[in-house]
Amino acid sequence: MMRLNALLRALVDELAADGVPDPLAQPLTLALVWADLARLAGEPLPPEVAAMIAAPVPSLRYSTPPAISGRAL
Repeated sequence: MMRLNALLRALVDELAADGVPDPLAQPLTLALVWADLARLAGEPLPPEVAAMIAAPVPSLRYSTPPAISGRAL
């Protein structure tokens, strides 16, 4: 059985090897983290996690916070 820190280190190392800049600072959903940790541990993916990953990704709209854009708060 792999320990949590070993699984997380393996995930970060894998992301870095794939060219992801600063893997620890990347926004990831818990479903994606769960899926990768299950894969690294050799465990099956729970159905609810698989369903979440298979679902269409909603369009997210981000706006620049006023303090950054120069507008008064």
